[in-house]
This record gives sequence, C-alpha cells and structure tokens, in this order.
Amino acid sequence: MIKPSTPWIRPLNRVTQPRLILFAFPHAGGGASSFHAWTRFVPADVALYAIQYPGRETRIAEVPVGSMQEMIPVLAQAITPFLQRPSIFFGHSLGAMVAFETVQFLAKQKAPLPQHLFVSAARAPHVPVWHEPYHKLPGEQFWQKLKELNGTPTAVFQHPEFKALFEPMLRADFALAETYFKPEPDPIHIPLTALAGMQDTHVALDDVLAWASHTTALFRHHHIQGDHFFIQSQAATVTSILLNYTYSVIGFKSRDQGGSANGLAKNL
Repeated sequence: MIKPSTPWIRPLNRVTQPRLILFAFPHAGGGASSFHAWTRFVPADVALYAIQYPGRETRIAEVPVGSMQEMIPVLAQAITPFLQRPSIFFGHSLGAMVAFETVQFLAKQKAPLPQHLFVSAARAPHVPVWHEPYHKLPGEQFWQKLKELNGTPTAVFQHPEFKALFEPMLRADFALAETYFKPEPDPIHIPLTALAGMQDTHVALDDVLAWASHTTALFRHHHIQGDHFFIQSQAATVTSILLNYTYSVIGFKSRDQGGSANGLAKNL
C-alpha cells in the first residue's frame, strides 16, 4: 500500500492493506481533523483519508485556494495513485463540490474512479445560492453567520487573534463555495448519494435532492437528524450509510464493522 506523502491527503487511521479507501473532503473552513471522530466507526479494513486544503492545520502557512480551476488538477493528481483500490468519495458542503469536480476531472483524464460519490449538506451545482453570500458580509455579520452554522470551534469566536488568523481562509473557502455554479448539469457516471440534515437551515432539502440530475447512474438520498453539521452529531449513522451502500456495490462484507449506527436517518 502506498503511504500518502502529499500534503493534500492525511491518513486518519493505520491500515496496511485496506479493502476500501474512504476519501473525506471537508467543509468551508474545515480541515482533515473534521473527520477524526469517524475513526471510531470505520472498520479495521477501511482506510480513512481526509483531504487537507491549503491555509489550515498542517498547511496553515500556505495561501488558501482561490478557485476550483486552481485546485482540482493538483488534488486529482495527488489522489490518483490510490485509486487502484476500491474507494469512495465523501464531501460535506464545500467538500461535496470539490469531490464532484474531482470525479469529473478524473473521468476526463480517463483515470480510475471511485465506486461511489456521497455529497452532504450541499446544493447541487446548477442551483444558485439563494442567500446573501457570506464571504461578502462585513466583519461581525460574517462571524454571526458562522455561529449560526454551528461548525466553527467556540474558541475561535472568543479570541480576536484567532479570528484575525482564520478569517482570510474562511472567506476564501466561502467564496469558493458560494461562487461555484454550473447552469447545466454535466453528470458523472458513478452512483451518487445525497445526504441532508433535517434541521439544516443553510441548505434546502430540494437543493440537495437536485443532485439527482448530476449522475447517469443510481441516485439515492437520505434525510438525517441534525443541522448543517450532522456529520459530527450523527457520525455513526453517516459512516454506516456510506459503508453499507459501498459494501453492497463492491460485493464484500467487512471483517470488522467498527461502530454501530445509533443516529436517526430517513431513507427518502
């Protein structure tokens, strides 16, 4: 097994010979550590690799990405060596858009593809942003929106030096997400599953369901108890959905199912 040596990929568990690789793409402002809690729920034969964008955590000294066109070719190149094994992509919010664009790029390069794409708490590419873009809001209004989203550590709001450090990266990420728009669907050809939070006031359910037009393969969706960051409060449920779908497609069962799903999910 090739060990990741690229700053784009952070392994969150140690699996020498994984039967499946789960690539997790974080939300705006998020880093690889956003998925650390998932290590409790993935089986022993599944490698959990989180994507690390520039400008945070282990890449704090780097300039945040300014556009999808700048990021996707480099990210796809970093991921490609690992796609000889069965894999799935999971992207949350901004991460869903990045994961989708990565699949499209890989397909156009005739590179190996993941077996399944999961998009979470994200509007479909052809759906415009319905609210005022957060990245354009003045200081305190911007931070208030982040509080409402409930995904930023409390310590960041309490310390002005943290806010000054992270604000450029956060605004760059939100600009990336909020300016992402494709008026006409350009579908991928692998199964796609969309997840939505029942109490998510940031992304409408219909906007999540609109992902159906972005695949020519099987489309399914789940409505999960929680707000925009249900991937944290319902980690067991989300990972169970990912792995159950994928095992059924790939055709094997895990030797060691890590955790049990104890959250609430509605298969719509």
